[in-house]
Amino acid sequence: MISFKARIKGFLGEKLLGVLSFLFLKNNEVIVKNDIVIPAYDKITKAYTGTTQIDQIVISKYGIFVIEIKTYKGWIFGSKKASKWTQVLYKIKNSFQNPLHQNYKHIKSLKNITGISESKFISVIVFWGAVFKTQMPENVLQGMDYINYIKSFKKVILTEEEIKHIIKIIYDNSLPNSAHRKYIKNYHKKV
Repeated sequence: MISFKARIKGFLGEKLLGVLSFLFLKNNEVIVKNDIVIPAYDKITKAYTGTTQIDQIVISKYGIFVIEIKTYKGWIFGSKKASKWTQVLYKIKNSFQNPLHQNYKHIKSLKNITGISESKFISVIVFWGAVFKTQMPENVLQGMDYINYIKSFKKVILTEEEIKHIIKIIYDNSLPNSAHRKYIKNYHKKV
């Protein structure tokens, strides 16, 4: 069970990232969407099964950046293919789902509701307050490094019409706040 303090810390981390994205990426002609809950696509059953919560989506002509935010302290050990990663804090080890796999589910779900090619989605994982103790993939970043990572994309891959279409589809398929609260409640029962 995740503590109330941990939930508040995660919530504040997500809100901070939303403000930073707006401030530092706004000149890149981006639209920032925070805390989106959409129908979850299951690649095995090839059907929608429940919902998935996406911390942040940054949409620009350079791609759709799907951002998973982790507000963890301590050391983080993980690899691209491992199903679980490990957090070590004061000799206490905690394992958690590989955020790359978690974000892959988000991207698959977004791909299926928007009809946009998966190649136009970019997975970004942001850790606040943690230190990596293993080599991480280039899209797993610490703190503000994600801003420069997103700004490094220079090839235009989305038209203005596609961007408008994506925003409308996400808006039309996003669940209201009450559904989000139910999602959070059910998620924390599973943990």
